[in-house]
Amino acid sequence: MATTRGARHSRLVEPEHRLVARQLAKAWEDKLAAQRQLREDYERFGHTQSHALSHTEHEAIEQLAQNMPALWYAPTTIVADRKEMIRQIIQHVIVQAEGRL
Repeated sequence: MATTRGARHSRLVEPEHRLVARQLAKAWEDKLAAQRQLREDYERFGHTQSHALSHTEHEAIEQLAQNMPALWYAPTTIVADRKEMIRQIIQHVIVQAEGRL
């Protein structure tokens, strides 16, 4: 399919621009191949990683959860960490408008 589409596009390009079109198409195909390779590498990496928490990690998380203010205000907690904490705590938000819009 991609080959026939590429051939069709090649025929539609003005003859004086075909070299540039071929170079752009080649660059595009190279980028797609690199993307596919990265996706495959990522999937392989994901399958080799342990998804279960150790007992020690589980206990550390429970201990931190008991003292959220300390974790929130810790100097090592960055804004991105705080946003993720909120995402983990809040399941959904309901907004109710009052008055006329």
